[in-house]
Amino acid sequence: MEQAKQELKTSVRRFRDLDDEIRVINKRVFDLREKRKIAEMEIADYLKSSHFSQHNVMELEDGSRIKIQRPQTWSKGWSLSKKDLSSYVANYFATTRSPTADDCFKYIVQEEKSRSIANEFKLTRFIRDENIENE
Repeated sequence: MEQAKQELKTSVRRFRDLDDEIRVINKRVFDLREKRKIAEMEIADYLKSSHFSQHNVMELEDGSRIKIQRPQTWSKGWSLSKKDLSSYVANYFATTRSPTADDCFKYIVQEEKSRSIANEFKLTRFIRDENIENE
C-alpha cells in the first residue's frame, strides 16, 4: 500500500509539472497569436491600397505562401445555438409549402452563410508543399 501511495504521488507531481509547463506554453502561444494578429492588420492596411488590389497570393523567400482573402469574398466558420436552430426551422416551415429535410438543411446553411460573410481580410500561410488551391 505504501508503495502505491508513493507511485501515485510521483504520478501526481509529474501531472502537475506537465500541466504547469502546458500553461506556460499556452500563454506564450496566446501572446504570439496576438502579435500575429497585429501584423496581419498591418498587412491588411497595405493590401487596401490600389497598388496591391490584384495580389491574391504572396510568395515568401522561404518557399511558403500567404493566401489573401479579401473582405466580402469569404465566409467565417459558424455554428448554431439551439435558439438559432429553432428559429431557422420555424421560419423555414412557416414559409415553405412542401418542406423536406434536405431543403430545410439547405435553407439553414444559406441563411447562416449570408450572415457569416467576413468584412475583413484573412491571411493564411502555407508551408512549401501545402496546396493553396484546396483551401
